[in-house]
Parts: sequence; C-alpha cells; structure tokens
Amino acid sequence: MAEKWKIRLLPFFSLFILFLLDGIISAYFGSQLSMGQAEIFPRLLFIGLYYFTFRLPVKHIMYLSLFLGFLMDSYYTGILGIYMASFTIVIYFTTLFKSRTDLNVLTIGYFGIFMYFVFESLVYLFYSWIGYHSIGIGRFLLFYLSPSLLFNSVWYLLLYPVLNKILDYCGAKPLEILFTTE
Repeated sequence: MAEKWKIRLLPFFSLFILFLLDGIISAYFGSQLSMGQAEIFPRLLFIGLYYFTFRLPVKHIMYLSLFLGFLMDSYYTGILGIYMASFTIVIYFTTLFKSRTDLNVLTIGYFGIFMYFVFESLVYLFYSWIGYHSIGIGRFLLFYLSPSLLFNSVWYLLLYPVLNKILDYCGAKPLEILFTTE
C-alpha cells in the first residue's frame, strides 16, 4: 500500500507543474502559437486531469479539478468560475464514463478527444455568455479548437509515459486493472 502523502501530494504537484507549463508555453511561444487567424491554446493541465481521472479516487480528482480550476481562473483569466466549472464538469462526466463503460485504449482516447471538445466549448460558451469575446462558432471550431486539439493531442502522447510513471510511483491503481475482463 502506498504512503498516503504520495497519492495526495505528488499528483497535485505534478498537475501544478502542468498548470505552470501552460502559462510558460503561452508566454514564451505565444507568437509561434498564433499563426495568422489560427491560435493554439496549450492545455497541459487538462491533459493531466483527464489522465489522472482514470487512476485516482473520484473524490480526490474532483477536489483537484476544483482547486486547480480556481487557480487557473484567478491567475490566468481573472474571471472566477469559468475554468473551475469547466474542469469540474468535464472530470465529473469522465468519472461517470469510467464507471459505466468497458474501458480500453480506444475508448479512453476517443472519449478524451470528445471531452476536450466539451471543455473548450464550455470555456467558449462561458466567455460568450459574459461578453468577453464575440467570435462565431465556425471561427471558434476552425481557428481555435482544431489546431489546439491537434497540439494537445501531441502533448498527451508526450506526457503519457511521464504521468504514468508518477502515478505508478504514487501507488495509484494501475491502468491494466481497467482493461481486464471479469
């Protein structure tokens, strides 16, 4: 049995580092992430939260999504509630999916793409609702969502082994348990 501090603190610190990397990538590579009309948004924190949802206890990942969403709102946007709500809604539906579906690599991957779409759409809708931006849905899908989805999919493939090692070290439930049939 893993020590309790590992399962509680190491995932938090890992996600916090991803939170910081989101900002660092945006700040230092912002001009490379904006190509003409298209704009790419790094969502490494989303990637970490989504992956950790399959290996951490539900209560723990929900608290992490609330807290890190609050940090994202207060530090990066200044509008409280948008990322906090979006992260929590996506993680909640991911936990429902996890408990009601036969999981395999394809279903986790396809559902991750769908949940990324839901996440970005929620952020877009919240920002539209409060009048923060006024871009059309077509422009959002073509110039924001599509390039960001591709960018973050590559990052997921790069981060997967690292996140997996961190959770293995913490003593989190291995993913292989999810893929066995009883």
